[in-house]
Amino acid sequence: FLAGLEMNFRDLRKKRLKFIVFGLLTFLIPFVCSYFAGIHLLGYSPLASMLLACILSANTLIAYPIVCKYGLQKHPSVSLSVGSSMIALTLSLLIMAAIVGQASDKSDDGITFWLLFIVKVAAFCCGAILLLPRITRWFFKHFADSVMLYIYVLSVLFLCASVSEMCGLEGIFGAFLAGL
Repeated sequence: FLAGLEMNFRDLRKKRLKFIVFGLLTFLIPFVCSYFAGIHLLGYSPLASMLLACILSANTLIAYPIVCKYGLQKHPSVSLSVGSSMIALTLSLLIMAAIVGQASDKSDDGITFWLLFIVKVAAFCCGAILLLPRITRWFFKHFADSVMLYIYVLSVLFLCASVSEMCGLEGIFGAFLAGL
């Protein structure tokens, strides 16, 4: 949430090509290498190899509090790293949620699962990206009490995390979108 909150959305839009390319590279290179290593070196099934690849291709922002402590969070390389980490983490969480959902789906065809999953994720992302900024602007214009604003921000954070969980994603994905 804090990483998303400190990112400049205008900067994100302006440099989106860099974010997307670097994020895809930081996800795809470990994913592909881990997938083929799981199949050929470890002898795992394709589904188990894909799960292993998801785990190994996700990266985290564990050093981000240290970067914030030294006031470097506005540096372009830090914002590129945060943006690409969120892309890699999002892709990894999406694939992992799809693997778990498909493995627990008892129906014969996985098409219904995939259609429902894509619709839920798209609806959540569109709602969070299009509605939340408008509601937040309205709320901040009409309420000036700092306690009320704090409660609103935490409510949005927990609501997005909960809705993200209901869609089959992880809560961290919803928290990041709420921060953005």
